[in-house]
Amino acid sequence: MCSATFARLVVDMVDATEEESDHVLIAILIEMPVGPFADCEVGPTCGLAGDKAMILEFDNTRSLYDSERVKAELLWLGQGDPGQQFGSNLS
Repeated sequence: MCSATFARLVVDMVDATEEESDHVLIAILIEMPVGPFADCEVGPTCGLAGDKAMILEFDNTRSLYDSERVKAELLWLGQGDPGQQFGSNLS
């Protein structure tokens, strides 16, 4: 049985050497599904699952390259990581 450890991950990218009072903080929310990653270099134990079933086979890295991966809601990896690419709306 798998479960989420965190519901949200916040990364604070403020330079720790500067005084906090000198910063104007801007929040940008980007929602990205689990499956449509741009690149991956992974090894077993690994797999993808949608909301109803596994995507291809358990412990088969081919499932991470299958077109059905965009429907994934759960991703697990024994080693490596998927690469996500986000567009920037900052000017």
